[in-house]
Amino acid sequence: MEGAGLQVSRTRVNYAYMHQNHGSQVCLLGIVNKGDVGQAFQVKTSDGGLVNVRMKTPLTEPVSGLIEVCGIGQGKNLVLGESYVTFPEEIEKTFDLGSYNELVSLLNTIDSNQNPWKLA
Repeated sequence: MEGAGLQVSRTRVNYAYMHQNHGSQVCLLGIVNKGDVGQAFQVKTSDGGLVNVRMKTPLTEPVSGLIEVCGIGQGKNLVLGESYVTFPEEIEKTFDLGSYNELVSLLNTIDSNQNPWKLA
């Protein structure tokens, strides 16, 4: 559980890296493809894949637009969401998903011992 100054190391993923992180803490960023009030929604990732998100607790509001979901990777297309952040429309319009996708690929190809951005 997070809080009280504890940091959880999460791997930034897109659709291509989901299968490598089954059972691991992940952070997924993309555009809500199908959203509703409930516990589940779908995100189009930075590399164009579709990932289903099932939140541990029900949503209190509908989600849409650019979203970052943190949780546990479950196979190639499911995240068991623990938390999420939605971004204002202005940020969504100017956010470069292509460059973000390149960053995700870079972070996932660097040897974890040499990755200066990975939390210990």
